[in-house]
Order: sequence, then structure tokens, then C-alpha cells
Amino acid sequence: MKHKRFKKKASTHLHEWIDHCIAKGPQMIIRSSLPKATLVPFEHWQKLLNTQQPSLKELLLSDDNRGELVIPKRGRCRTRRNIHFI
Repeated sequence: MKHKRFKKKASTHLHEWIDHCIAKGPQMIIRSSLPKATLVPFEHWQKLLNTQQPSLKELLLSDDNRGELVIPKRGRCRTRRNIHFI
């Protein structure tokens, strides 16, 4: 009996969050002072999915904004002088 009551209470809270989200826009769910989830209206979610933004992997592997690194050959120059201990 206790399990059914908890399930009904959780369902009621979820429906309240959804109604609030539809009325006022995206809602953030926070636990232990840290944001954990975001509830957004379906239309807003569809807009986010339909925008063609590259993923992080695509950005890192793209040829745009790639530069050349000048790396000196090994063994040509010393970066620090030798320390002679007495």
C-alpha cells in the first residue's frame, strides 16, 4: 500500500512539473545544490534537435581553425644548462 501511495505522489509531482514547464518555459531540476536535469516543452526540444550544430567531436576533427605547430628538432639546442654538483 505504501508503494502505491509513493508512486501516485511522484506521478502527481511530475504532472505538476510538466504543467509548470508548459506554462512558464524550461525548468531546471536541482539536487544537492547542483543542476541535474532540465524539463523543456516539446516544441523547444524539436527546435534544438533540428538545428544543425556540429558535435564536439566534429569540431575537434574539422580542418577549420587548425594551425601549424613549430616543433624544434630533438637534440639541436639545450633548454637549460647543466648543473654541476660539488
